[in-house]
Amino acid sequence: MRRSTTIATIAIIAVIIAITALYFAARKPATPAASPSPSATATSPSVSASPSATASASQANAAVLSYTDSGFSPASVTVNSGGQLTVKNTSSKPMQFDSDPHPIHTDDPELNIGPIAPGASATVTLTKKGTFGVHNHLDPTQKATITIK
Repeated sequence: MRRSTTIATIAIIAVIIAITALYFAARKPATPAASPSPSATATSPSVSASPSATASASQANAAVLSYTDSGFSPASVTVNSGGQLTVKNTSSKPMQFDSDPHPIHTDDPELNIGPIAPGASATVTLTKKGTFGVHNHLDPTQKATITIK
């Protein structure tokens, strides 16, 4: 009985270590200093994209996704592979932009931009084709969808 308890405890610890390693491996490419793709730049807090402006930008191989006090706007954007996604934090609070699923962010690591301060934005070049969910890691109920064609 004691031996099976010890084996079960070791197995649980191994699973926890594996999940932690996967989490940090997925986060590593998202660090702006380590990856040349994302670049954070300060913008005016009053700048936000209207749905029609975002639709035009999507057709031009770029997309803008705004984070407001009520969540993401628009709820979904499309960009061609090789195109750029700009995430603008027009809210009054910090947010952390990451791919699904929460909390391990493994669907598309190039979407793991990380923290974006109020009034700032970050731009990333996207290459992995597919449709991916993203969320604010600080409030995972706030979601959007990114389609890369």
